[in-house]
Amino acid sequence: MKFTQMRVRPGRGTTRWLARLLRAILNRRQVVAMLEMDEHELKDMGLSRQDVRQVLKLPLWLDPSSPLNEVARRRIAE
Repeated sequence: MKFTQMRVRPGRGTTRWLARLLRAILNRRQVVAMLEMDEHELKDMGLSRQDVRQVLKLPLWLDPSSPLNEVARRRIAE
């Protein structure tokens, strides 16, 4: 088979990576929506507006919901 005739098929790794990227994008949109909440709503979840802004500085391909959950868990445990 000639190089020009080869077909590129996405493997499982590519599919998993795309699924994680999509999940990160969707979760990022939800985290951005949290900026519309007032301070009391965020505090009820164990978060501050600064926490939300901080996780949104992460690279776009990283899911911001996991670090945000960790911050909330630690703060609630205090």
